Amino acid sequence: MLALVILCCPLFRLIYVIQNPEIAVEFGRFEAVADTLAFGCFLAFTRERLHQQKWYASLMGSNLLLVAPFVALFISTWAHFPKYYNKMLFVLIAITIENICVTLFLDWVVTNYDGKLGRFLNARAFAFVGIISYSLYLWQQPILSANVPLPVILKVLLIFLISLGSYYLVEKPSLRLRSYLEKKESIARFLKGQGKQFWK
Repeated sequence: MLALVILCCPLFRLIYVIQNPEIAVEFGRFEAVADTLAFGCFLAFTRERLHQQKWYASLMGSNLLLVAPFVALFISTWAHFPKYYNKMLFVLIAITIENICVTLFLDWVVTNYDGKLGRFLNARAFAFVGIISYSLYLWQQPILSANVPLPVILKVLLIFLISLGSYYLVEKPSLRLRSYLEKKESIARFLKGQGKQFWK
């Protein structure tokens, strides 16, 4: 299913470009950007198996992937200058390469957590940003795109403050509720199984 998402999203982007050649390639529609999430999910499901492959383990052990975030940043910046690239090729290939670079670099950082860069990026401050990243993701677009006469630095600060509130007041209680319901369900299943064993 994830492989299908990864293959289909570039096609959705291509359809939008064919329909409207003037469209900006910074897509906001879910079906055009879902592969960004799918790559991460795909890595989560296959990481253990991938690390058993010699070529992948060798890649994770090299410093070659230090180039990956710069490639991703270049592609992301390049997107703002449409006259210098073919849009159809860009949405089909370049954005996918960007996603691959980000995914591989994240795995490299996690794999090499005891190196200098790994220790820096796995520091508590960065880890905490990762913890509230979903709230940051939810709030950054409405605040940054809002027509409010505030400096960008204040908007960024506002995003962090609202994200903290969102995380502690909504996300954490929701996670606790989910954990409670899962435990309750597992206990109910266990008791149901025990009852069956008793009647047998």
